[in-house]
Amino acid sequence: MNYFDHIREYLDKKDSLICVPVRDKAPMLSDWNNLKPTQEDVDKWEENLSGQCNGIGLLAGQHNIGYADYDTDDGELIHRIDEFLDISQICTKRGKKGKTVFFRYDKTPNKSKYTCKLYKTDKKPILEVNLTVGQTVLPPSIHPETRLPYKWISQSLLDIDIEDLPILDIDKLEYLQDIIDSKTTTEAFKNIPTGITGEGSGKWLTMTSECSRLLHHGHNETEIARTLVGMDRRLFPGNQFFLSNKIGKALVGDDYENAAVLILFH
Repeated sequence: MNYFDHIREYLDKKDSLICVPVRDKAPMLSDWNNLKPTQEDVDKWEENLSGQCNGIGLLAGQHNIGYADYDTDDGELIHRIDEFLDISQICTKRGKKGKTVFFRYDKTPNKSKYTCKLYKTDKKPILEVNLTVGQTVLPPSIHPETRLPYKWISQSLLDIDIEDLPILDIDKLEYLQDIIDSKTTTEAFKNIPTGITGEGSGKWLTMTSECSRLLHHGHNETEIARTLVGMDRRLFPGNQFFLSNKIGKALVGDDYENAAVLILFH
């Protein structure tokens, strides 16, 4: 695997993105968070670090891109956070557990990052949102514990247009710990100002966006439905995509074509 070719691909994007070589998730270059490399720089990195590198890391803050890193497989908690953040998850990756969701923000953040713990005594956060600092490894980087590559579970950041990433209302980030500390979304929302909670449309936007993309590429209704169901199970554990009784019955009965029609025109 030549990870430096991946770094070059991100630099060549229409909206160029800077990635740095990493080993076991850690950047391999000094002053890595201030680098503005050229293709010639990447050639030198490859010459000096080839054989040692096992991944690439995207620097946060480029083109106002941030990411939310969920370090849990608790489906109910993931659902609670998803419902609160309320953004389309059209660009999401997964490593050992949880997921990392990419988004954009359209105003100056109060903090460079937000971290939330499940319990105050925990050493590691269960959720971390990076806005202007840090880096996150991208597929096909190797996870240091599983020794398996990270994977995209929706569209790749390399393939998606930056302007198509969802806009996150970053004012919500001030209330993330309240969401995690509460037992239910309803309980959490009681302590959050009106207008911050959102409409719970993030999941619907994710599915309709992916549906439109598949239609554009000529997929038929059955293929679209199968893709949406699989995507739903990966992205939204604990909150399956039964938008109505009709859709639910169609999916349970493996009537994917009818389910796709219902999803498309729901």
